[in-house]
Amino acid sequence: MFKISLLICNIILQMMISQILNAQYQQDNSNTQFISKIDSVYNDDFLLKNGRYYITEYPRAQGNPFFISDKWIKGEIVIQNKVYKDRYILYDIYNDKILCVINGPAREEFAIKLNNDLVTGFTIENHQFIHSRYFETLPQSGFYEIIYSGNYTNVFFKWKKNYLRIYTKEYMGEFDKAPKVMYLTLNNKSYTIKKKNDLIKLFVENKKLIKTYIKQNHIKLLKSDNDVLTKMFQYCEDLKKSGDEKLNEQTGSSNSKEQ
Repeated sequence: MFKISLLICNIILQMMISQILNAQYQQDNSNTQFISKIDSVYNDDFLLKNGRYYITEYPRAQGNPFFISDKWIKGEIVIQNKVYKDRYILYDIYNDKILCVINGPAREEFAIKLNNDLVTGFTIENHQFIHSRYFETLPQSGFYEIIYSGNYTNVFFKWKKNYLRIYTKEYMGEFDKAPKVMYLTLNNKSYTIKKKNDLIKLFVENKKLIKTYIKQNHIKLLKSDNDVLTKMFQYCEDLKKSGDEKLNEQTGSSNSKEQ
């Protein structure tokens, strides 16, 4: 049903574009009617009106542009702080867009591409993402996976996929594996973490303890699972908190003696 609906939408879209090009004097009016027709699909929820039909851009490419899988996965979307649970979604890493399946007036299924400006964040298979506008120190616009959120530090992964223009008889174009970059925010600054030394120099007061922790737990920053990384960053934050408390105690004691 979904594939049939998508094909029909594509045909209708092409027909309407052709009509607009062949009748310039009706261009504005036709465009308005077209948008109105699309928006009528979402009349059960005003916020979803800012989505648009999704049409596969690379149907013959090897691989896909999506996070985890190209199969629809039940997840959660937050749009303007309103939570939508149990929604079938895909995260297009290459275009940094969220795709969602919704039901039309006759309960037919449509895939739409959501407007990033309205999406606060989303969760897909226990991976939680948030838009960069809520963390101004992050270097790129778009969605970041949250690895750790604390009082001193926040840690994120930025996922990427590249489209390679490689053409063969079997496929047209190719998507590479999804690399990721780790970012850590501290004191209103963002730092790229590529190796353990990049992390240790940000917590130089406790570098020996952190080195020992990483070694004992066999941690690889870009390969260990999120639970392991979360515990490690919590450990780093606890060390920093303890150090700050001792410093405050020493400062307070020093001030008392001076008085």
